[in-house]
Amino acid sequence: MNMSSLSKLGVFGFLQAVFGFVGATLAIQSGYYSISAALCVAVALSSAGIIFNALRIRSFLLRSARVGEAIAAGDFSARVDLTQEHGLMLEVGHRLNDLIDVNDAFVREAALAMTAASEGRFYRKIRPEGMRGAFLASLTTVSAGSAGPDRCA
Repeated sequence: MNMSSLSKLGVFGFLQAVFGFVGATLAIQSGYYSISAALCVAVALSSAGIIFNALRIRSFLLRSARVGEAIAAGDFSARVDLTQEHGLMLEVGHRLNDLIDVNDAFVREAALAMTAASEGRFYRKIRPEGMRGAFLASLTTVSAGSAGPDRCA
């Protein structure tokens, strides 16, 4: 069986609960009531924490996957909802949303420049604000090709 890490985490949380309650039962049978009560509380809390966090991570990944599907389909309005996130998931969500923003800006700017060129307005360049790396190199190439003095209208 090929299980994801999150599924394994859930299974381990469940097994932790089972073994903890077995231990607590044995402690009760041996007459160690205070130890068994403390063991039950500790096992219940840690198991609940493991399972809760595994479900939170799973939810974040599923929401991120749905946003990825929307972006792949051309819907650049989709964003990962980060209102309930913190820590590493918040950081990853911000980076995903930033990636979407840069792609959206590049596609919009390229479309505006191509529309202007198709109308004979070759002076419309793609705006470089917020562009880096391959995005900046591509728009520089496109803008340089539309800036020749013999093309200005």
